[in-house]
Amino acid sequence: MKKDVTIAFIGHRDFEVAKNKYYALYVAVTDFILCGGIKHFLFGSKSKFNDFCYLCVTECAEVMNGIVREYIRADYEFPSESYSKFLRERFEKTEYPPELHTSRKNRYIKRNEIMIDRCDILVTYFDESYVSSRGRRSGTALAVAYAKKKNKEIINLFDYE
Repeated sequence: MKKDVTIAFIGHRDFEVAKNKYYALYVAVTDFILCGGIKHFLFGSKSKFNDFCYLCVTECAEVMNGIVREYIRADYEFPSESYSKFLRERFEKTEYPPELHTSRKNRYIKRNEIMIDRCDILVTYFDESYVSSRGRRSGTALAVAYAKKKNKEIINLFDYE
């Protein structure tokens, strides 16, 4: 039996949406769904890249059945009823991982690691010059390094510029 494949999206908080990036992502996502039968997608951050990927997967979900958009929360272990309703309208699944209770790391870094552990493919937007220009750590850089350590397949949309 073929293992179900999961894709996670993690990228820079600041992200400029250009047509070539959207097209590259749209082609990749539709190929994953149509040719690979992939229908499970993990989202986690509140970044422009995450929003961009969510829109692309949602467009595919409007015409293709069975797509699961799952939001892995790093905040709001016990969300309010209004926030829960908002999440149910946008995602088929949402979770606050129990590992975050005991994490000594920054919750967002640990959440990204959980997403990477659960995925087969990481789709990212990682620009090394963005990291060095900011002069501080990057959650995306840490996530990509962790995915490499875990031997995950990585698709970097920055390579499509």
